[in-house]
Amino acid sequence: MKRGMTVELRPVTAENFQECINLKVKDEQADFCASNLYSIAESKVEPAAIPVCIYLDGAMVGFILYGPEEYKGGERMWIDRFMIDARYQGRGYGKLALAALLAAIRRDFDFGEVYLSYVPENEIADKLYGGFGFVKTGDFCGDECEAVLTL
Repeated sequence: MKRGMTVELRPVTAENFQECINLKVKDEQADFCASNLYSIAESKVEPAAIPVCIYLDGAMVGFILYGPEEYKGGERMWIDRFMIDARYQGRGYGKLALAALLAAIRRDFDFGEVYLSYVPENEIADKLYGGFGFVKTGDFCGDECEAVLTL
């Protein structure tokens, strides 16, 4: 990872849609994350969901779906999808993108916590999220373990 790299989270648009849906994780990670096409479709029926592309120095390297969700009579902030394209993995871009996302959440929303879930066998996700302070809650969303970060 080069120092001083610029990370941007940009909305999915007609202009970048095709490039976004062509991003893929490594074959062995395919069971860990829904496709970007599915995630963008989901954002159309979940109005609070925010689909964004991760750009690093102008190149699209990944995708995130996040936003507030209804939960037990209230709302909580949830990161639904977080992926870095296979071509860009292992370079620290996930850390830069997650830091940018958490900064955007702090700036744009008033939540004290951020939740997410991931497949327990996904050791890369476990290490990334744990490194930011996410703690497993002990709850599961289907077959994924839930984790929370106090902001």
